[in-house]
Amino acid sequence: MVFSRGAAVLKASGLVSAALLAMAAAAPAPAWTISAVPAAQAPNGRLVAQSCPAPGTCMAVGSFHAPAGLSLALAERWNGSAWKVLPTPNPGGGHGSVLTAVSCKSASACTAVGSYRNSAGTAATLTEFWNGTAWHIQPSPNPAGSFGSYLTGVSCAAAGSCTAVGYYENQSFQDNGVAFAESWDGHAWTIQQVPTGGASPTFLYAVSCTSPAACVAVGSRNGNAIGGLPLAEAWNGTSWTMRAPAVPNGGFVALTGVSCTAATACTAVGYYSQNHSPFATLALAERWNGTAWAIQPTPDPGGSADLAAVSCPSATACTAVGWADQSQRALAETWDGSTWTAQAPARPPGAVHSTLAGVSCPAPGECSAVGSAYRAYPGVWYTLAEAQHGSAWAIQTTPNLRGAIGNSATGILLYPPLSGVSCTAAASCVAVGSVARAWNGTTWAPLAIARPPGATNIALGGVSCTAAKACMAVGSYDDISGTQRPLAESWDGTSWRIEAAVSPTGAGALAAVSCAAAKACMAVGSYGGTSGFGQTLAESWNGTNWRVRATINPGSRNNDLAGVSCTAPSACTAVGHADGLGPLAEGWNGSTWSQQTTARLPVRLFSVSCTAASACVAVGDSGTNPGVGTWDGSAWTIRRLPVPTGTFESQLNGVSCPASGDCTAVGFSFANNGGVLTLAETWNGTAWTAQPAANPPHAQVSGLLGVSCTDTSACTAVGGYGPLVAMFGVDVPLAEQRPA
Repeated sequence: MVFSRGAAVLKASGLVSAALLAMAAAAPAPAWTISAVPAAQAPNGRLVAQSCPAPGTCMAVGSFHAPAGLSLALAERWNGSAWKVLPTPNPGGGHGSVLTAVSCKSASACTAVGSYRNSAGTAATLTEFWNGTAWHIQPSPNPAGSFGSYLTGVSCAAAGSCTAVGYYENQSFQDNGVAFAESWDGHAWTIQQVPTGGASPTFLYAVSCTSPAACVAVGSRNGNAIGGLPLAEAWNGTSWTMRAPAVPNGGFVALTGVSCTAATACTAVGYYSQNHSPFATLALAERWNGTAWAIQPTPDPGGSADLAAVSCPSATACTAVGWADQSQRALAETWDGSTWTAQAPARPPGAVHSTLAGVSCPAPGECSAVGSAYRAYPGVWYTLAEAQHGSAWAIQTTPNLRGAIGNSATGILLYPPLSGVSCTAAASCVAVGSVARAWNGTTWAPLAIARPPGATNIALGGVSCTAAKACMAVGSYDDISGTQRPLAESWDGTSWRIEAAVSPTGAGALAAVSCAAAKACMAVGSYGGTSGFGQTLAESWNGTNWRVRATINPGSRNNDLAGVSCTAPSACTAVGHADGLGPLAEGWNGSTWSQQTTARLPVRLFSVSCTAASACVAVGDSGTNPGVGTWDGSAWTIRRLPVPTGTFESQLNGVSCPASGDCTAVGFSFANNGGVLTLAETWNGTAWTAQPAANPPHAQVSGLLGVSCTDTSACTAVGGYGPLVAMFGVDVPLAEQRPA
C-alpha cells in the first residue's frame, strides 16, 4: 500500500515484526476505536503458476482476496473440460497466504509452495501437497534469523523428490534478500545452502529438476526484488554451484522462469532494461548447454515486455509467456530450436490489462497458460487461463471466488481507499477517496461515486458538508485520452451528481474543498500548466458553476495547494508547497488570493483548519518529522514536531479545529521495526500531544489521511490499511472515532 497526500510517498517496506506488534500491544488503551468500513466486493483472483503432467490434466495456483481483504491461497484444477476451485488450507490463523509455484508428477501428486503471514505478522514458507483428493500442509522450515521467508519456485523430479527455491529477508526491511533452497525427500523438507559469491541481495524465483541430482534455479542478485544481475545455480545432488548467466547490455536483469529437458539443456526467461529503469524492460531468453549460458534473440512487441515463465517439452520446443505494456495484454513466444516467434494470446472481453504468469506444455504445441486480467470498473483482477493448440490460443473459463477488491483508484494501490471526511454531527459523516461511505453513528454505508463518461482512475481527495444531505467532494479522474482532469461532485443525501469543474491547460487535480455555505465552496489543487511544472489551482463554487480564481505561484518550478479552510465565503486560507521556498500559504478575501508570510523551511503543508480568518492551524511533514504551523492573521509560525517513540519518520495529513486552541491532527508513522502505524496528535493552543490511535489487527500498514471533529472531543478519522507485500492483501478502508 502507498499513501499519497501531496508528494508524500510511503518509503518504508518490510513486514511488521513481532517486536513491533509487541510495542503496539504495550501501548496505553487507545482513545480511538475502529469502526468497520465495508470494502468493495467482487469475484477476483490471480493464477501465477501451473503444472500439467498430461494433456487435459492441469493444476494452477495463486491467490484471491477474501471478504476481509487479506489474500488466501487459491488452487484450481483442469480436468480436460472445466476448471474447478479446490479448497486449500491456510495456516497461521488466516492472516494471509499465497501459492506461487506448483509441480505435478501425476493428477494425484502435486506440490505447491508459497508463503503465509504468521501470527507475528512475519512471512513464512508454505508448502502443500495434493493427493488427488485434498490439499494438505507439509511443515517446512525457515532460515534461521529470517525476517520473512518466501518460496517462489518448485520442481519435483519424482513424487517423493522435490526442490523448492526462494529467498528470505535478513533485515527488518525489504529490498534485501538471501537466496535459499529446500528439498523434500518424501518425509520432510530440509534447507539447502545456496552460494551467492558474496553478492547481496540475492533472489531465486524458479527451478527445474530433470532428476533428484540435477536441478537448475534462476533469479537475480546485487539489485532488489525488481532485478539487478541475473543469477543461476545448479544442483548436482550434493551441493549448489553458481553458473553465471549471460548479461545483456543493460541494467535491472532478472531471470524469472526456467525449464530443463536435461541437465545440459535448459531455457531461462526473464527481462532486462537497456536504460537502467526497472519500468522499461525487454524480454530475455537464455539457453544453458551444460557449460555456458547464451542469450537468444526474442521478438520485440514494442514498449516494455517481460517473460515470466517458460515450459519446454523438448529441446526444440519451448513456450514462454508474460506481458507487453504497449498493448496492455498477455505475451506468448515459442521456440522451434532456432528462433523465438511471437504469438497472440486471446484477450479477455472487457479487460484493460491481461498477463500470463505460468505455462505448462505436456507436448510440443499443446500448452496451457494461466494469469490474470484487470477490469477498470469495478477495479478487479480476475483469473485467466488460456490453451495453446499450435499457434492459436483460446480462453478457458475459470471460476473466481468473491471477496474484497483493491479500493485504489488505479488498481495499483496509489491512492488510499478513504482520504477525506466531513461530519455535521458525531453520527453523521461522509467520507471519500477511491470509494465513498456514509456514517450514521452505527454503520458505514457504501455510496456510489458518479463516473464521468469513459473515466478511469477516479479518486475524490476531499469533502465538505454543510448539512447531512449537502456535501461537495473534489478530486480527479483520467479521461479517455489518459489526461488527468479535476472532478467535483455534490451529494444530496441520495446520490452523487457531477458538478463540472474547470479543467485548465495541462493535467490537473483538486485535492481539497471547504464550503462556508451550500452555495459557497472553495476547492484547491494543482495543474500541469503550459510549462509542464505544477501550478497552484483554486476554483470557487456559487451553487451553479465553478470558476477558476487566480492564485500565487512563488516557487521556482513546482507549486501546489493541498488543503483549504473557509470561515466565510470571503475568508479562505489554502496551504501547500512551493519549490525552493518550502511551505506555501495563501489567503482569499472574496476577490483575490494573496501570499501569506511563512518561514523558509523544508516543510510541506497538507491540510489546514481555521476557526477565524486570523486563526488557522496547518499540518504536514518536513521529510522526517511532522510539520505544523499556526496563523495569527499576520504571519505563520512553522515548526517541526518530534517523531513518536519507536518511529523514525512521521507525517500529519489532516487537521480539524472545532474551536480555537482545540485541534486534532492525524497521519502515520514509519516504525523502527518495519511497518506503518496510525498517528493522532492534539493541539491545546500551546502544545501538541500524541494520542494512541488504533491499528487494525495484523495490518502491516495503517494510515489516517483525513479527520473531522464536531466538538472538542468527538472526531472521526479515515484512511486505509493493508499489507506492505501486495500479494498478501488489498487496501481496505479504515475509519476511527474518538467519542465525545
